[in-house]
Amino acid sequence: MDGQSPIQNESPPNWVCIPAGVAAPEENLIDFGQLLGTIWRWKWGIGGFTLVCTLIAVYVTLFVMPVKFTSDASIQPTESSNPQLSGLLAASAQFLPIPLARGNDKSRVMLNYLESRALQAWMIEKYNLRVRMYPDLWDAEQKKWRVDDPKQIPSLAKMLQRNVVLNTFGADKDKDTGLITIYFIDEDPVFAAKVVSGTIEKLDQYLTEEYITDAKRNRIFIEEQLARATKLLEDWEKKVPSQDLTASKIERERMATTAVYQELRRQYELAKIEEDKQLVSFRVLDQPLVPAFKSEPQRSKICLATMIVSAFMAFILIMLWEYFRGTLMSGNGTAPDPQSEQAHTPES
Repeated sequence: MDGQSPIQNESPPNWVCIPAGVAAPEENLIDFGQLLGTIWRWKWGIGGFTLVCTLIAVYVTLFVMPVKFTSDASIQPTESSNPQLSGLLAASAQFLPIPLARGNDKSRVMLNYLESRALQAWMIEKYNLRVRMYPDLWDAEQKKWRVDDPKQIPSLAKMLQRNVVLNTFGADKDKDTGLITIYFIDEDPVFAAKVVSGTIEKLDQYLTEEYITDAKRNRIFIEEQLARATKLLEDWEKKVPSQDLTASKIERERMATTAVYQELRRQYELAKIEEDKQLVSFRVLDQPLVPAFKSEPQRSKICLATMIVSAFMAFILIMLWEYFRGTLMSGNGTAPDPQSEQAHTPES
């Protein structure tokens, strides 16, 4: 021993290894003070850019974007529910040759038609929407299209494929109340109300004359079978006994045909009840009115959104400018090498 006793309880040093290419935690922290200082230094630039963009948005909404009005109406599907008839139909459904259809979604039936191309085509032809939606291509004085190529004329097929009508017309259903709202947007408030009113009349005509429910198909089928049974019963009632056709056979056939006729008659009455139950109809709760206030453009929302977006864009541009300027000033982004720490080995 050299007279120096080793330190028994001395713990080894703790070394932290940071992989190459990974910044230390302190280097990833954002200097909010420097960030706020940069924003304060560029406050007039940010404010000026935001103000100019907002003024442009105000000008566009006032003098460039057309003023449009929205006319709407609310309709409610009618329900024809009768507990006695429902019980009668449920008890008698097993005797029908075709199963009775269950209750259908009347709102879905109306929405399907309101969103169909058939209604869009009717609206285009009825209200001459081609001229109204393409005013730049239509010469009102000469009553012709201002196009060199006839293929550039907005035809009915092109408008349907592009869903041009759906940009101004639509129908929405409220999930809570079940009400269906039909609306139309146009620069002329009177015309918008006229289109909504005509659409309601067209919907009623479709449901009354064109729409065929499953119950109606059942009723038509039973009606045809009933007509055949009636004719057959009349033929057997006119038969007279002969050598080949005895009176007893005529009576048996007449009784069998009468039983079939009576059953079909009963089924026919039930089918008519089911058809009436599945009848799709509606009542108009809110008539379409001529709007007194514009719906587009929504100037306040547009200007507020423009102000927020322009301020954010100005902030991003300034941050990019500060970053690239700092990179150029620091010699193409080369930072000094970090100082290496010396490791001290404990004496043995």
